[in-house]
This record gives sequence, C-alpha cells and structure tokens, in this order.
Amino acid sequence: MKKLMENWRRYKRIAEASYDGNIGFEETVRFYQTAPKEKIAEFEALLDSGDEKSAMGVVLDFLDVSLHGDQFSHMKDVAEAISLDIEVGDVLLGGKYKNKRIEVKEIGEDELGQPTVNGKPILKVRIEKHLPDDKKSKKTLDMERDKEDKS
Repeated sequence: MKKLMENWRRYKRIAEASYDGNIGFEETVRFYQTAPKEKIAEFEALLDSGDEKSAMGVVLDFLDVSLHGDQFSHMKDVAEAISLDIEVGDVLLGGKYKNKRIEVKEIGEDELGQPTVNGKPILKVRIEKHLPDDKKSKKTLDMERDKEDKS
C-alpha cells in the first residue's frame, strides 16, 4: 500500500474525473490491485511520457468503466457507420408498400448525411437480392426463370 500511495502522489496530476458514485482514485487503486504487470508497466510508461489521457484510457479499458469529464470526452466517441450491401445495378423495392422496383444507378448522401439511392432517401427499402422468393417482385422472378431456362 505504501508503494501505491507513493505512485499516486506521482500521478496526482491526472485530472480527477468521476462517474456516478465513484472517483478516479478508486479506479487507479483497483487497477493496481487487479491488472497484470504488463498493463501496469504500460500505464506508468504513458504517464512518464506525459500522455495522461492515454494512460487513463488503459485503466478505463481494463476496468471497463466510463468516466465523466471533458478530458475524457474523446473516449466516448464511437465511430458509427451504416453499411449497406447495395451496389450499382442492384434492385431495391421501395414506395409506400415496398413493392416498386428501383434499379440503383447512383449511391450518395444527402445534406444530413443520410444514404440516398438515385437522389432519394433509402431508409425504408427492401434489398431484393436478400429477400426470399415469395417476397420478390414478379418481374424479378420472371427474369430469374428466364435465366434458368437459358442455362
């Protein structure tokens, strides 16, 4: 415990951040008590280099906690993305009843960052190639039958 307190005096320059019912000191103590030696060495090396944010990131990641505070706001940012399995030439089903065929000619983004197909928003469409046969449009089923007949 003596070594822990000596180390804490060395690290007290870390800005204190908290989450409901707790403070940063408690996380550091728990980290020192439970973390493997490699993680502790990484933590100390980051602090010695002056990178306090990354050092606290090591503690937060290991303990799986989220601290509040402006200095940790970058750690809460989550990169989100909508990935759609749509390519130019695919057929989507859109419209009020999701039964109007839309051939993809252009994929883009509107001014709000929403995905668009052919300049129109596509947040409510069905991707026909992923649908079971009973949900596909009649024209697509006819085209698939024609391809099978030619083969």
